[in-house]
Amino acid sequence: MKNMAKPIKVNLIDSKQEISVQINGDSFDAGAVVRGDIVVVRPMHIQSPQTGDIVVARYEGELSALVYSPPWLLPKSTLARYTPRLIKDAPVVGVAIRVTRDLDPRAQDSDPTLVA
Repeated sequence: MKNMAKPIKVNLIDSKQEISVQINGDSFDAGAVVRGDIVVVRPMHIQSPQTGDIVVARYEGELSALVYSPPWLLPKSTLARYTPRLIKDAPVVGVAIRVTRDLDPRAQDSDPTLVA
């Protein structure tokens, strides 16, 4: 199993730049953002999401990508357990602007972390 990122506390209010987070949910697997991907995010205080933007939010205890469609966050998943959530029930971290992933399954030694 791939190593999970070690959590690092980041004060998003004081952050003046993008951050990187590792996705650990499957709510966007049909939208090409999958578990283990690293997503660069612009925090909410830097860029407010617009309808149709892909955002990263805490969804069912996981960091997941979702479509911002007020008042909803919409999953794009092949799994029926992921259903739309009210924005107020899934805290949005910020707007997703870039995604990267390991293509080599042997790259298990990497240790992606939340970077401020």
